[in-house]
Amino acid sequence: MKIAASEPLARHSSLRTGGPAYFFAEVDSIKELSVVIDEAKKKSLPFVVVGEGTNVLFSDHGFIGYVIRPKIMGIGISDDGLLVAGAGERWDDVVALSVAENFSGIENLAWIPGSAGAAPIQNIGAYGVEIKDVLEWVEVFDSSTGTQKTLQRDECAFGYRDSFFKTSAGKELIVIRIALRLVKNGPVNILYKDLQNYFAVTPISIQTSASAPKSTPTIAEVREAVIKIRQAKLPDIAKIGTAGSFFKNPIVSNETHRMLLEKFPDLPSFSVDDSYKKIPLAWILDKVCGLNGVRDGFVGLYETQPLALVNFGGATSTDIKNFAKKISDTVREKTNLDIEWEVNFI
Repeated sequence: MKIAASEPLARHSSLRTGGPAYFFAEVDSIKELSVVIDEAKKKSLPFVVVGEGTNVLFSDHGFIGYVIRPKIMGIGISDDGLLVAGAGERWDDVVALSVAENFSGIENLAWIPGSAGAAPIQNIGAYGVEIKDVLEWVEVFDSSTGTQKTLQRDECAFGYRDSFFKTSAGKELIVIRIALRLVKNGPVNILYKDLQNYFAVTPISIQTSASAPKSTPTIAEVREAVIKIRQAKLPDIAKIGTAGSFFKNPIVSNETHRMLLEKFPDLPSFSVDDSYKKIPLAWILDKVCGLNGVRDGFVGLYETQPLALVNFGGATSTDIKNFAKKISDTVREKTNLDIEWEVNFI
């Protein structure tokens, strides 16, 4: 266990901003997690749990309390496809293991930065797949009672970049381990447009089974494709301050969708269910608002993916918040849509 006082949170955020935390604690076990939480309670200080800081914007004022990062490790996969990972494992390492062992289910979620423990909280998703599609259970530590329990998938109340863990009751639960149900040599999902385009121009000649057509990519090839697509579109988190997609794609009713189509006939959309459509915000930011690559001082939208807000160096969290508000205001003015942050503000 490591506890640092007055720790600059900018060191622990991929956006590279944030003031000091009273205490920043890295815990390697459930016992250490319990000790730190008890210490915070004794001092009447609040605490917040973070992963690798890839989906968070810390306040310039810092955090008057304990910022806790669980580094509970361990990862393995059984013969029947149950992959169990500690909360502290890097998410992309989880994907890499599943692919190396020829289990399908999460290869479309490759190269998403962050920890395994944060994945179900955010219900991460990409290229037609969400973690809720494969999650079997989540083991948690209840900070209000000091006990451990396991939540099954149906108890997690998953939604679009949402889950039970984001509710007031769910925030008491700290993810310790996750379990995913994968399929040995299972089918791949390349229905997403970017993947269809990739494999259309990158012919595949390897068969995945005796009955599979020669054009069917392998699990490893889908992961490789996803990584290449993401690298071409998104800023490198190791080189530039970013949290990836800063905003959520709007989900609108069919009626609102029809109204938008009247104004923007080329507007793409994806069906969520019989009543709702998901609108690609990147298209609106680019084609409707003309904001692709827009920059204001040290903050801007990435030129090849306007959903990605970037800190070019020197920006504060306040700068980022103000810039994000300008983007939201412009979208509302042009489309009457209210967009939400995907990034969590602390």
